[in-house]
Amino acid sequence: MRNSVVVLSHLFPNGVRPDKGVFVADEVDALKEHVDMTVVAPMRWIPPGAVGSWKSERSVPRRELRDGVPVFRPRVPAVPGGGLALEARLWPRLLEPLVRRLADRPATVVHGHFALPDGLAAVEIANAIGAPVAVTLHGSDILRYERAARLRPLLERVVRGADEVVAVSRELADRAIALGAPPERVAVVPCG
Repeated sequence: MRNSVVVLSHLFPNGVRPDKGVFVADEVDALKEHVDMTVVAPMRWIPPGAVGSWKSERSVPRRELRDGVPVFRPRVPAVPGGGLALEARLWPRLLEPLVRRLADRPATVVHGHFALPDGLAAVEIANAIGAPVAVTLHGSDILRYERAARLRPLLERVVRGADEVVAVSRELADRAIALGAPPERVAVVPCG
C-alpha cells in the first residue's frame, strides 16, 4: 500500500480562477507519482448578493478530478471585515469529518499550505485523527499575520503543533522558530 497525503489549501486552481495557487498544484502534480494525493480546497462562501469573483466561484464543483487527483471543495463561511481569526477557529470543526474520511489509512500525512486558516486546521485535524502533519509557510501567512494580536497566538499553535514546518525561505524558517517551532522540525524548501 502506498503512502498518502491529504493536502489542505484554500489556494488551489479551479475553473473560475485557474491561476490560484498554482505552486500548490505543481507540488501535488510532482508528488502524485510517489504517493496517493487528495486535495481539500475549501471555498469561502458568502451570502447571496455577492459580486465579482466571489459570485462566480459558486459555480465551482464541490468535487472534481484534476489530472487524476481527487479535489474536494467544501464550502466554508467567509467572515467579512478581517475575520480570519474566527475562520481559522471554525475550519477544523467544519473540515474534520471530510479529512478524517479521506485519511483513512495509517500512512496518511495531512499537509496544510499557509499557516492560517489551512495550517491551523491541518494541525488540529491531524492531532484529532492521529495523523502526522506538515505545514508549509509561503510568506504573508507569517510576515503579515505575526504582527496581528488576534492571529499571532494561532500562528504559534500552528508552528508548535506541526510535525514538520516547511518554509519557502530562510527568513520564514527563522520567523517560525521565533514563534516557537522547534528548529529540528523546520526545513527550508523553496518553491519552484
